[in-house]
Amino acid sequence: MNLRPQLQQLWHECWKPPQKLKPSEWAGSHRVLNKDVSAEPGKFRNDRTPYAAGVMDCVIEPGVEEIWWVAGTQISKTTTQENILGYWIDNDPGPCLIVKPTEQACDESVRERWRPLIDGSPALARHKTGDPHDNKLRGIS
Repeated sequence: MNLRPQLQQLWHECWKPPQKLKPSEWAGSHRVLNKDVSAEPGKFRNDRTPYAAGVMDCVIEPGVEEIWWVAGTQISKTTTQENILGYWIDNDPGPCLIVKPTEQACDESVRERWRPLIDGSPALARHKTGDPHDNKLRGIS
């Protein structure tokens, strides 16, 4: 059996540059909504909240350091934030700090939002170390 073609294929896959996706495109391709946090579980669809795509995509614009989004309640702000975090985890992994007003709010966010985000999307779950010590109440590695 000739392994050379298989090895070449593997070599090309390893060195293939990552996809150049905008955060909204990443969310449409890789984000999976959990039934516990979404009335419409399954693959994320940008067409449900098209106004959020611009907010997601501006985080990769050169020179953007702050984003202010004035909006009403229950219009996808948290989901947009989760999509941006998912994009960063998958495309430029590194430390990230999310500040909440109380410790309880932090604990709830990790348990109810961030863990389902990472565990429910295969593109994100592959970045976990697998070490149980890295999966803490207030931190996920």
